[in-house]
Amino acid sequence: MIHPPKKIETNFPSIVFEEEAMIFTEGDFGDRMYFVLNGKVKLYNTTDQGEKQVGMIEKEGFFGEQQAYIPSKRTFSAKAMSEVKLIILKSKDELEVFMSENRWLFGKVMSVLGDRIVKANELLAMKKASEMPAASQTQDQLSSTPGDDRVVKVVRH
Repeated sequence: MIHPPKKIETNFPSIVFEEEAMIFTEGDFGDRMYFVLNGKVKLYNTTDQGEKQVGMIEKEGFFGEQQAYIPSKRTFSAKAMSEVKLIILKSKDELEVFMSENRWLFGKVMSVLGDRIVKANELLAMKKASEMPAASQTQDQLSSTPGDDRVVKVVRH
């Protein structure tokens, strides 16, 4: 049996952004998350070389979930790439109510969060690896710098 696609149902407010409108900017203080009802939202960081895209969120996608739990500065910018309609959730309590209204979304949300955690862990591992001293250095070489009391653990694969 084929089930018809589900539709997001909620009484939470929504907002419409026109194409190219900024939803928020990297570094802004944030205390809410967004679910996309329609349209596309580009997530990106600004670097010396320009914009670096970190995600494209489409219908039934979400972003800003960290700030629903821990209000803090945004780590990326969000821009409407088409006319976009978003549901605004201002706290973890609102997220819980929203998810109870749309239980069918739970698996999708967990899958996306899992993927984001894996990517974050991979980035951390790459950063740590690039900061480690060369494996050919000995403990004597690592501790021979005057005033350098660092402890470095070298892991060989």
